[in-house]
Amino acid sequence: MFKTIRAKLLASFGLLTLMVIGLSVYSTLKIDQSADGFSDYRNMARNSVLVTHLQANAFGTRMNFMRYLRDGSPENVERFMRRYNLLVEDLEQAKKQVLTFLKVKSYILYN
Repeated sequence: MFKTIRAKLLASFGLLTLMVIGLSVYSTLKIDQSADGFSDYRNMARNSVLVTHLQANAFGTRMNFMRYLRDGSPENVERFMRRYNLLVEDLEQAKKQVLTFLKVKSYILYN
């Protein structure tokens, strides 16, 4: 079929061009899929950091309350209030994240 060198070179160049185009399309599709996976991972990481902050502030609040009960010093009340305010701020942030997540999921579900 390909008797001359020119025909063989043209056929091989055409085949390589088709392979490069096919590989480009395939890699573009896979990059889009990995970007979706990365955004899911980023959201999970943010949520886990927020939960860690909530746990730490709840534990700190409890410890300061226990110290106040044991010692009765006003310094422990100040520490308790500081930790309690951080806990309330983190809870508000968690509520916002959950509501945003629910809004996005319901939008995707119904559209």
